[in-house]
Amino acid sequence: MDSSFNKEAIKEYSKKYSEKIINVFFEYKTDISGEEVLKLTEVKQVNLFVLKLLFEAWYDEMEKIKSPYFDNNHQEVQEALIKYKNAISRHILVNKIDFEPLLQQAVYEALLIIVSPYHYYDEELKKFGDKINLQAVKNTEKFTKVNKPILQAIINKMELDTNQFSNSSDLLDAVLEETDLIPDDSTSHIDNFNKILQLDFNIIYSNNSDEVEEEINNDTASAQEIEKNEIEESDANKSSFVTLNDTFSSGEVETLADIHEKQSIEKIETSITLNQRFMFVNGLFDGDVDSFNETIKRLDTMNNYGEAENYIVSHFNNWDKEDEDVIEFFDIVRKRYV
Repeated sequence: MDSSFNKEAIKEYSKKYSEKIINVFFEYKTDISGEEVLKLTEVKQVNLFVLKLLFEAWYDEMEKIKSPYFDNNHQEVQEALIKYKNAISRHILVNKIDFEPLLQQAVYEALLIIVSPYHYYDEELKKFGDKINLQAVKNTEKFTKVNKPILQAIINKMELDTNQFSNSSDLLDAVLEETDLIPDDSTSHIDNFNKILQLDFNIIYSNNSDEVEEEINNDTASAQEIEKNEIEESDANKSSFVTLNDTFSSGEVETLADIHEKQSIEKIETSITLNQRFMFVNGLFDGDVDSFNETIKRLDTMNNYGEAENYIVSHFNNWDKEDEDVIEFFDIVRKRYV
């Protein structure tokens, strides 16, 4: 497991967050419509990803109805299918039991794309196995608002280099090498999550999965005293919820910088964020992603920090040790041997 990024913690948080939303919405309802999905949470990306997952499942089901005994590509058949799709897409209606796993997965994916877009796009592309489906990737564009330029860069790369990429890692590395995209600011999205259930980055950026469920359960037990209608309170009352900034400034939870500063990592390769990869490849390796990857792999095999430091100095003696990118790179390497 990546010692600096705990996906299991995000999954557990997604489950608890979804339960709170489900319990409130379905208290007096049995189904949810498409319009209601779009307004379900203040995290718009969650709402959109619910629709994305719904339509992905629907497309899979549509493929299954194609019979080998009929001409599915005939113009009349295609026109009829288009009319059917347009009509049914305007009449979404999902019951509570079927909706709950959709929402839980949508929350998980929304958190990934907000907090660590590289992990999100890596998972999305891996769904296709050995052959990435360009049209299927394009279909997700209308449901993606956060870090959308990264998706657009992936699509552009696939269109220019048809059939060149057989796996997600190669494709993402190619995009990384040729772009200088910076992930969107996550603060407002995290604040909206916090209004329903506090996100604790000490858990998310931790490798101790045994404590994840217990800590989130404790959070949920404390939150049960809050009345359900607080979710729909006025902006003035919403200030009673603890935001990410409030928590950090109060000193109750360490900042991400504090956490990273003290935490050791198991592998340099898996601890570097998307933003850092862009920064290091373009700022320190002159856009050469192969050189970057090879260096990281070698550094992960060193016996101690001194050995790793000597390797960097001997191979990249033109680096300015006062440069912020260089300092951050050395900090990451140092944590590998804490």
